[in-house]
Amino acid sequence: MSTNRDRTFGSGKKNGFTLVEILVTALVLALIFSSVLMITRFLLGKKTSSISEKISLQIESRRAIINLFAEVQEGIELLAPLPGQTLPYMVIRDYVNNLHFIYLKKNENASAQNKRPIYTLYSSIHDTEKSVNQTPKELLKNVERLTFTSHGFSGVVVCSTLREGSSVFSFVNMIRLKNTQSEDSL
Repeated sequence: MSTNRDRTFGSGKKNGFTLVEILVTALVLALIFSSVLMITRFLLGKKTSSISEKISLQIESRRAIINLFAEVQEGIELLAPLPGQTLPYMVIRDYVNNLHFIYLKKNENASAQNKRPIYTLYSSIHDTEKSVNQTPKELLKNVERLTFTSHGFSGVVVCSTLREGSSVFSFVNMIRLKNTQSEDSL
């Protein structure tokens, strides 16, 4: 009578794997798994940092849009651009007859870093009674492109693209002058 140890198949080898073969296989699988895990962590970390850059760019643009809204809504008349015209600047007149200039100025440092023209949006108020310009106020940084399109004399569409590093954020907003009558009622 034969025992299980004595059983062999056609070639005379024993059936099964040796402990060394199992350990080598486990080691190879562990190395493959750990390298896949490291690559995944690297790629997710990179993606997370780019997402946080985009979020910070969006937060900055929201703050700037709020400031721009407040600035524009104080106006009673849109002087430039004319209705239907698109310009990279805007001029409005407020209720005490001051002129508000909203314009772009090239940011040399940001342009050199991004290897493309980058601008900063400024607002300056000209007091017409005293003929004095106030110090320009910075509204928005990292502007790659910004246009103002007049929608009649009481509203303007603002189209902008912001860039910081590899992050890009674009927005389009319609701003109505709060202190003017609707063109429908004129």
